[in-house]
Amino acid sequence: FETQTKDVEDIEPIGHDWILEPTWTWTGVEAATATFVCRNDSAHTTVLDAEITSEVDGDYTVYTATVEFEGETYTDEKRVPLDPAFKSQALLLSGQIGVKFYVYLPQIEGYEYTGVDFTISGKGGEDCTATVPFTSDLPTNSQGWYGFTYYVNTIQMADTITATLNYTVDGEAKTVVKTYAVKDYFDAFDANYAAHPELYTDEIVNLVKATADLGHYVQAHLDEVNTAWSVPTDHADMDKVYTTYTADDIAEATAAVADHALVAESNCTDIQKLSYKLEFESETEIHVIVTMKKGFSGTLTATADGADCEIEQKTSRQFIVKIKNVQAHQLSHKFAIVIGTENGTLTLTGSGLSYVNMMFAMYASNPAGQNAAVAIYRYSKFADVVKGNTPGASKR
Repeated sequence: FETQTKDVEDIEPIGHDWILEPTWTWTGVEAATATFVCRNDSAHTTVLDAEITSEVDGDYTVYTATVEFEGETYTDEKRVPLDPAFKSQALLLSGQIGVKFYVYLPQIEGYEYTGVDFTISGKGGEDCTATVPFTSDLPTNSQGWYGFTYYVNTIQMADTITATLNYTVDGEAKTVVKTYAVKDYFDAFDANYAAHPELYTDEIVNLVKATADLGHYVQAHLDEVNTAWSVPTDHADMDKVYTTYTADDIAEATAAVADHALVAESNCTDIQKLSYKLEFESETEIHVIVTMKKGFSGTLTATADGADCEIEQKTSRQFIVKIKNVQAHQLSHKFAIVIGTENGTLTLTGSGLSYVNMMFAMYASNPAGQNAAVAIYRYSKFADVVKGNTPGASKR
């Protein structure tokens, strides 16, 4: 059979009939393409790069890819859970010195939060670890961020706190880490106050600055008088300071704490001697160190304002009576301290400022000691103002 040919007129092409439901391909959340396929020939495709926009919707970031094709607009969305994150830090004022770490915790199915582990650099930091567990009744700020608080002592204000958030996503363990120091707060405060002074009252400004001065001057004083640690070998230098004290500052503080001289009355025949101290190297505590007479074998009791005190026995004859967690606005409070045995009682009237009164006498010719005493007094003074207290009134 011979091949035959026939001439015909040109046939117009069928043309494209696009399937107007593109196939979307995402590359992470940074890029996406839309692929349109022709119904008449699936080998014929058009691939368009999308424009990506994003917005936060609740606990998710919604990424939207957009293309225009054949006069129409096409979009695709990708919802990605937000990551838990440390958002901000606040300094706790007029109480025990601490940092509240505010953490954003998205409430998404499959996310389980354990809590935040805290460690701190510096000598003895291994004894200052803490874990704050997550509970739904943790305090939150106006943005709904949960607050996890870590406390430091006065000599640790420049040491680095490491906060580790522990959580799981569908059973897989995850962590988020934030490092911070109390000293960092003051640098942030300076910037914020310079930009928005209207947000701060004079009372708060005075207390913030007094808190930094406290850390600076007390650390410098203790660095001079103790042998257990030194700056900067064992603790970072708290070199943030606002105030250089003058003779007038020392005179004001000396006069103000004169009314806080320690008063003692005793009919206890078991007590040989005592000493009185304001402790800053752990929590802020008042310590009454009691030495008993030789041969003492009885029981020692102690109360402050009627509440039982912790008693640590150092030796067979020496005991430390502790008034714990004395907050800034309580330094001027005069405690009624009663220490007793089977053979009588010792009654003390004393405050945190009683020790400051003693410091001015002990360190009359020591500038570091004098500066530390002024710093404690001013910290107490401005905390009382913020708290609305009358110095010496009950604040327990």
